[in-house]
Amino acid sequence: MFALAWYGIFSLLMAFQSSAEGVIFFRFLVGIGLGIELVTIDTYLSEWVPTHLRNKAFAFAFFIQFLSVPAVALMSWMLVPITLFGLSGWRWVIIFGALCSLVIWVIRKKLPESARWLEVKGRNDDAHAVMCEMEQRCGIAPSPQHRTEAGTAKTQTGTFKEIWAPEYRKRTIMLMVMNFFQAIGFFWLRQLAASAAVGPGREHHPQPAVRLFHYPRLSDWLPVLHPLCSPLREQMADRALRTDDGGVRHPFRPAE
Repeated sequence: MFALAWYGIFSLLMAFQSSAEGVIFFRFLVGIGLGIELVTIDTYLSEWVPTHLRNKAFAFAFFIQFLSVPAVALMSWMLVPITLFGLSGWRWVIIFGALCSLVIWVIRKKLPESARWLEVKGRNDDAHAVMCEMEQRCGIAPSPQHRTEAGTAKTQTGTFKEIWAPEYRKRTIMLMVMNFFQAIGFFWLRQLAASAAVGPGREHHPQPAVRLFHYPRLSDWLPVLHPLCSPLREQMADRALRTDDGGVRHPFRPAE
């Protein structure tokens, strides 16, 4: 909730800046809150969604996230050229984004807290209550509470230093490299494809394929790809796991 409030407040402040430096500074602060939000969403999904549904859940989450691309494009197309109540249209685009964080705040207040996070913080009774409530919603009999012996429960703080511990260091580096190249690949390829396809008269080109990849239409198609590609990703992942499993076990099979 802190990151969501951070995003909303600094977005609202950015909308009322009168200099490029002010917009850039507050946009940087907005990016921090947005980055924390993305990590929070991914973590929450991975802690609550069962393994066999996780691919579909993440595909749907990304589908909702990337709907912001055509939504902001459409809003900008309608608002940027005009002035409302003495404010330029681009300011209203940012203001609406900040106000939407209030809607998300109301929705998120109804979500259950992560039982794993509660357990890590030593709040075992609260974690058990959350799990019982979730099991009741699913029509499952509540599981018995696990007793924690006094002095055995370890409360973790989740500091930045922990991700560089020996057991997490390789995973941290792998995720940093993956996210670095993912951002470059996504935004660079998108801009490159749009720049190559858009030109004088390309949006009115007689060939449908050329008109399809006109920049605004290219952005509109992006969110649709996430749910469509989810089954393909599942098949490829399962096939890769079966291949790896066979390759690992083959040298250890007894001779017939």
